[in-house]
Amino acid sequence: MLLCAGLALAAACYMEGRQGPPPPEHVPDSPSLRREVRGSIVDLDGQPIAGARIHASGYHPAQTTVETTTAADGSFQLTGLLDANALLRVEAPGYYSEIMAAFLQGQEEVLELPPLGLVAKKPGRIRLWVAGDTMFGRRFEDSDEDEELGEPGDLIQPSTRAEDAYQLLRYVTPALASADYRMANFESPASTAVESRHPAKRYSFSSHPDTLSALTRVGIEAVSLGNNHSYDYLEAGRIETAAVLDRLGVAYFGSGASEADARESLLDVLINDVPVTFQGFNGIKPSEFYPEPHEPWPTELLYYAMDEPVKGGSLLLSEDNLADFMERDPERLRIPVLHGGEEYGDKPSNNMRDRFEQAMQAGAKVVVAHHSHTVYGVALWGELENPSVTLLSLGNFLFDQDVFETFNSYMAVLDLDQVAAADYRLVQLRLIPFHQENYVPSLISGWQAERLARHVAHISTFLPDREQDSLRPAVVLADAAGVGVMLRPGDYSQSEQERERTVTVTAGRSSPFPLNDQASPTDFFLSYSGAPAGARLRVGRDLLIYGDFEDYDLDDRLGENDNWWQTDTRYATPDRARSGRYSLALYRSLGATTTVNTQLRNRLTFQPGANLSFGCYVLGEDAGDVEVTVEFIERETRNSLGKETLMTWQAGSYDWTEHHASVFPPSRAGHVRFVITMEPSRRGGTMYVDDCKLYDWGPTVAPGETVPTPHGYDWARLEVPGMTGEASFIERRQTYQRQYGPR
Repeated sequence: MLLCAGLALAAACYMEGRQGPPPPEHVPDSPSLRREVRGSIVDLDGQPIAGARIHASGYHPAQTTVETTTAADGSFQLTGLLDANALLRVEAPGYYSEIMAAFLQGQEEVLELPPLGLVAKKPGRIRLWVAGDTMFGRRFEDSDEDEELGEPGDLIQPSTRAEDAYQLLRYVTPALASADYRMANFESPASTAVESRHPAKRYSFSSHPDTLSALTRVGIEAVSLGNNHSYDYLEAGRIETAAVLDRLGVAYFGSGASEADARESLLDVLINDVPVTFQGFNGIKPSEFYPEPHEPWPTELLYYAMDEPVKGGSLLLSEDNLADFMERDPERLRIPVLHGGEEYGDKPSNNMRDRFEQAMQAGAKVVVAHHSHTVYGVALWGELENPSVTLLSLGNFLFDQDVFETFNSYMAVLDLDQVAAADYRLVQLRLIPFHQENYVPSLISGWQAERLARHVAHISTFLPDREQDSLRPAVVLADAAGVGVMLRPGDYSQSEQERERTVTVTAGRSSPFPLNDQASPTDFFLSYSGAPAGARLRVGRDLLIYGDFEDYDLDDRLGENDNWWQTDTRYATPDRARSGRYSLALYRSLGATTTVNTQLRNRLTFQPGANLSFGCYVLGEDAGDVEVTVEFIERETRNSLGKETLMTWQAGSYDWTEHHASVFPPSRAGHVRFVITMEPSRRGGTMYVDDCKLYDWGPTVAPGETVPTPHGYDWARLEVPGMTGEASFIERRQTYQRQYGPR
């Protein structure tokens, strides 16, 4: 018998067909499978729109471009698309256009989209596009932060700054096209005055002036400078930034040479003959900061504008400054743009809620907020049929952060009517989901877009009650064009269903199971009954997001999933998959002597006291021994607190099997990172990984107890003390349906 060991015998083994399993198939370079998309187009009254044009295309160069028009009943059918995600643009005379991101890389040959409602254009109606934190500096120009510019891999090169900056935004540019006016938060000076860089701040940003032309190329007309980074290059940077924006024709507000000057920086514009006023406010006011020791800053280093002594900077978010803005020109649509609260959370601080309430009571129809770099929920205020709205935090639009929870975000599109002088009404609010991959934003489709909708729905539903303000949660649902915010009770309907579920309980606890496995994106667990005595259902959310290795974004690549470290021995593959189209392969050829591992590029964040567990499904074909380790990272310093072995299993061949373990972080930990390592295989082989989850377990639900909906609790486990065996129960679910009808 020939033993396949050593280089000399490898060729002989190959000739005899005994060289070990071949490497898994790499992701194909070009789409090849045929796909079909079906849907319907209506107006906001629910009436079908005949003759609407549907144009489909993709960023992948091999994707086909097809076009059709809607039939008399508003329906359409697109054929001839290939299996690279596509962008559908919907246009009809007299209506604002819309885009739909179509997920075509799954297994289904036909994609059925829910009805899409178009907003009619008419006098006194405007469409506003708003986005969050934006800049073009730091890692965009210096990806490894070694202070050497122009290196391979830097996204913005010194000789092509303007074009490179535009290329960063090209995948999301279609989302801006239909708006009448576009505004973002520019969280950086546009300056080369390096000698004026803030000497005491831990993070000081600057975007090269050449990069700001990208704003005008994508259609952004105005930016807020009312934030805690617009003064990072102090007064010289503030002056240069204003000059750059003036030269480009980009309006700005929220900053000035003094507090009085900053108050007057408000922006008055006439959009479709509707008078609109913007003003930006900075709610971050440190009196002392880094570096150690935390000594008070001299006045000239504070980044908010002052009158005594006179100094420049951003307009402070004070009660007086906000009142001054809201008292001016009450006949105009006044939109305060507030920058403040806590970073990397999911709900606004009480100070920010105070200012939201103040603005709403003073007549604000729309309040826009940011600073967290993560998305918060949406809150309504006032009359049920004519509410005001607060976007509690827009998250990032274009930012270079490598913090996992900042990767998924949304832009907001608001349609408003001027009913009479000083009387405005919200018609529709839609959120357009996207994510950052290697700092580059792109639209997302399919489950990932639906997941963002459920996340925003969850944090909106669970907005903490507070007696000091009248904010109430908005109902947020996935829809055909992204994420819809239901402004009025009549914008949606609800229905309930029941089904019987049976799970296997081992030593008092079942494995995690999905709560939305047979449901629509707008279907939510409500309650249960008929479970064994003493049973409790614990519900949870997945913090991992990218653990199924599918490709949901709209860019020019297929199946890349760059959130995981990949090489020629660890990569996404269509060769095997437990669900969807892709899994991740860990491959060791015959004779290999080193391990192969994979991990997320970025740490995962969890809240203090979280109840966590981690699990993946794996399939082995002559796979080696496997170890899964977890690294705990300190919340404040982000220093490593050490690693632990979480799971191990032996070498061999096996069908898809779940491996799952509880995670017990130290009290100081706020982040985790998981590493899956496979040892060399004696015969050479592959392990496929799919459907990984970091479960963040929430409350236990008693039989008959109702969970508020909509929410993001998409996973559950049944806990029955002392039980081993099968347990059945009746599950109640609540389904929401977007309604288009007379209003």
